[in-house]
Amino acid sequence: MGRCSTYAAHRRERHEFREGLFGPQRRPPRTAHCRTPGHGARDDDQLGLRVGCGVRSHVILPDSTNNHTYWKVNMSTRNRFTALVASAVAGSLILAGCGGGTGSASSDDDTVDVLVLTPMSGPLVTLGDTAIAGLTAAAKVINEEGGILGRDVKLTFEDNRFDPMTAQNILQEALTSDDRPDMVFSGVTSTETVAIMPLLTQYKVLSMGSAASPLATDPEKYPYGFSMFPRAVDYEGAMAKFLSEKGLTKVAAIISDSETGKAAQDALTSQGEEYGVEFEFEKLDAESVDATSELSRLMRNEPQALLLEGLTSGAPMTVVLDGKDKLGWDIPTFFGMTDAVSGIQNATEEQIRGTVLQGAAFGIKGSDRQQDDDFKIFQEAVDAELPTKDYQLSNHALSYSALMVLRAGAEKADSLEAPEVAEAIESLKTDEDIPGWFQTVNPGFADDQHQGTWAPEDFEFVELGFPGYDPTSGLYLPAEN
Repeated sequence: MGRCSTYAAHRRERHEFREGLFGPQRRPPRTAHCRTPGHGARDDDQLGLRVGCGVRSHVILPDSTNNHTYWKVNMSTRNRFTALVASAVAGSLILAGCGGGTGSASSDDDTVDVLVLTPMSGPLVTLGDTAIAGLTAAAKVINEEGGILGRDVKLTFEDNRFDPMTAQNILQEALTSDDRPDMVFSGVTSTETVAIMPLLTQYKVLSMGSAASPLATDPEKYPYGFSMFPRAVDYEGAMAKFLSEKGLTKVAAIISDSETGKAAQDALTSQGEEYGVEFEFEKLDAESVDATSELSRLMRNEPQALLLEGLTSGAPMTVVLDGKDKLGWDIPTFFGMTDAVSGIQNATEEQIRGTVLQGAAFGIKGSDRQQDDDFKIFQEAVDAELPTKDYQLSNHALSYSALMVLRAGAEKADSLEAPEVAEAIESLKTDEDIPGWFQTVNPGFADDQHQGTWAPEDFEFVELGFPGYDPTSGLYLPAEN
C-alpha cells in the first residue's frame, strides 16, 4: 500500500519581504497535504471525525479499494498533529488533532510514542520545520527497518511557539495524562529546552533535542535528557584553533542574546585562552533591526576579524552584514556553527565573497562524508519531506539522529524505560553501536555532559562561494578553487 506523509508532501510557498533594513516574514496559511493510495472516500462517521478548536481530526484507515483520498488541513488553525508512520507493507495511519485541548492521541502499546515540541509558528518556524522533517524521515526509515523493539514510531507534534512557558504547559498536560510519551523531543534551541528539563526529570521521561547550552544536558541534574548538538567546547574549540592557525589573536564577536549565545561566549572565552585568541563580545537580540551601534563599539579596538555566532534566525545575520556595509567596515568575517543559513541566503554577493564558514563536515558540498550509505539514506528520506530547505541539512540531521539514538539505546537496553535507555545510550561509542549514524567519525556523549562529542575532523572550514548555500540539497557551497 502507499504511504502518506503528514508533512510537506507538497512544499508550501514562502514569501518574504523587507521593511526598511529588514522586515518580518509574511507566510501563507500552513497547509498539510496527504494523498494515500488505497484509501477510499468515506463519510464523516467512517473517518471518525471529531470537532474541536474549529478543526476536525481525521483518522484515515487503509482499505482494499483503489481510490485515492485527498485531504488537507489548514495548519494555521491548529498547533498539534499526530502521525503514525507505518511501514510500506502495513500501510499508513494518520491522525490529526488540535492542540491546547483536553484530549490527546490514544496510547498504544504497539507503538513507540514520541512527543515533539518545536516551533510551528513564530520567528523560528522554519527551524521547527527541520525538526519535523528530520523526525518524520527517521521514523519512516526506522519503521521500514522493523521499528523499535518491533514497534512502529508514532510522532505527535506540538507548537511550543518558541516560548518556554508554552512548552511547559504542553508538557505538563502530556505528562499528567494517561498517554504519557515514551520520549520527548525537547526543542530546537536551548531557550525552549532548558525550561522543560526539570519536568522531564521529575516524571522520568527520556528526552532528546538539539540544544546547544550545557545547562540542558547536565547528567547530574537531568539524567534522562540528551542533545544531539555538538558540545560548544568542541565546535568553539575548533573555531579558536582555526583562527589561531590563521595568525589571528584579536577577534570581535557578535553573538545572540540567548542561551545559545551564552554557551558560545563561555566556550570561546575558555578555548580562546588555550589557543591565544582574545575575543571581544557584543550581544544582539533576535528582534534587532540595526547593529551599527554594536559594530561601532567593536571597531574601536581594531580587531583582526569578525565572528558571527549563535544567530539562529536569519534576521540578525542580515542586520550585521548590512551594518558592516553602512559603516564601511572591511574586515575578514567568519560564520560560526550555530548561525542560520537564511542569513547567508539573504546576503549579497559582495557580503558573502571571502567569508569563511564553519560547518559539519557532511554538510559541505563535496565532502567525502556524503559517500556514506547511511548519509545517502538520510538525504533521500529528508528530500522526500522537504524538497526545498530553509535550513542547512546538518540541522535536519540533529532531529533525525535523535530517533536513531533512541532506537539503539532502547534495543540495547531491551526496554523503553527512561533509566535503562539512558544508561544504554551513555555506552554507545562507535557508529556500529548506532545503525544509521553518519554525522561524526564516532558518536558518543561526554561523561559530564549529555551532549554529542565531536572531533576536530568532524568540522570543516570553507570559504563560501556565491550563492553560499543550495536550498535543494541543503548543503553549503564552497568557493570554486
